[in-house]
Amino acid sequence: MIDKRILILTDFDGTIIKKDVGVALVKNFGPKNWENYEKKWIQREMSSKYVLTFYYESMFQSTQSTRKFIDFIDKNIEIDKNFYDFYNYCKRNKFEIYIISDGMSFYIDFILHKYKLDGIPYFSNLYIDNGDSIKIEFPYYNPKCGMCGNCKTNHLDKLLDKNTYVVYIGDGYSDRCISEKVDLVFAKNDLEKYCIENNINYIKYNDFLDVFRVIKSKFN
Repeated sequence: MIDKRILILTDFDGTIIKKDVGVALVKNFGPKNWENYEKKWIQREMSSKYVLTFYYESMFQSTQSTRKFIDFIDKNIEIDKNFYDFYNYCKRNKFEIYIISDGMSFYIDFILHKYKLDGIPYFSNLYIDNGDSIKIEFPYYNPKCGMCGNCKTNHLDKLLDKNTYVVYIGDGYSDRCISEKVDLVFAKNDLEKYCIENNINYIKYNDFLDVFRVIKSKFN
């Protein structure tokens, strides 16, 4: 048993949600050359702030409709159903849980509401639909680094205190920096590769059932 405040931080796309919502959207609605921008971001040649702005402005220009994105998400995107048991366990045990995402607010809002998980606080990039145009804002951008639109490490620093044990759950490139600064990392896909390459201790998981089992055994 760990006698500390327990802080659970989790990514959204590809973790709580089975697919990466942003990638699914850009594959379906985005410009033909979107993969070139993705590669440049992965290789740290371009900020996700720039890439995401380009993606969503291009997609909105071609569709003139955020509603089309929402309808696509509603039909094609599913939550990891195992997340419910994990989340309810965290609530019962008074573990603090936050979603930290380099994705967009409009689809996080929609999905959390759809699955009756509105009570989970989250930090993400902002997508503002003005009717005939959209505006993309990055309130948590860190210019000192500049690689991600939403700096996850900054959120960690603000939420952390000396008596905190931090768990992070992620799967992708925006999870790289924060994975180096927490007590326990659950990783898969690209985050797992990063942990291996950089000698970061982690626990491999496939879904939230794996995460739940480990957390229960560790904190009970």
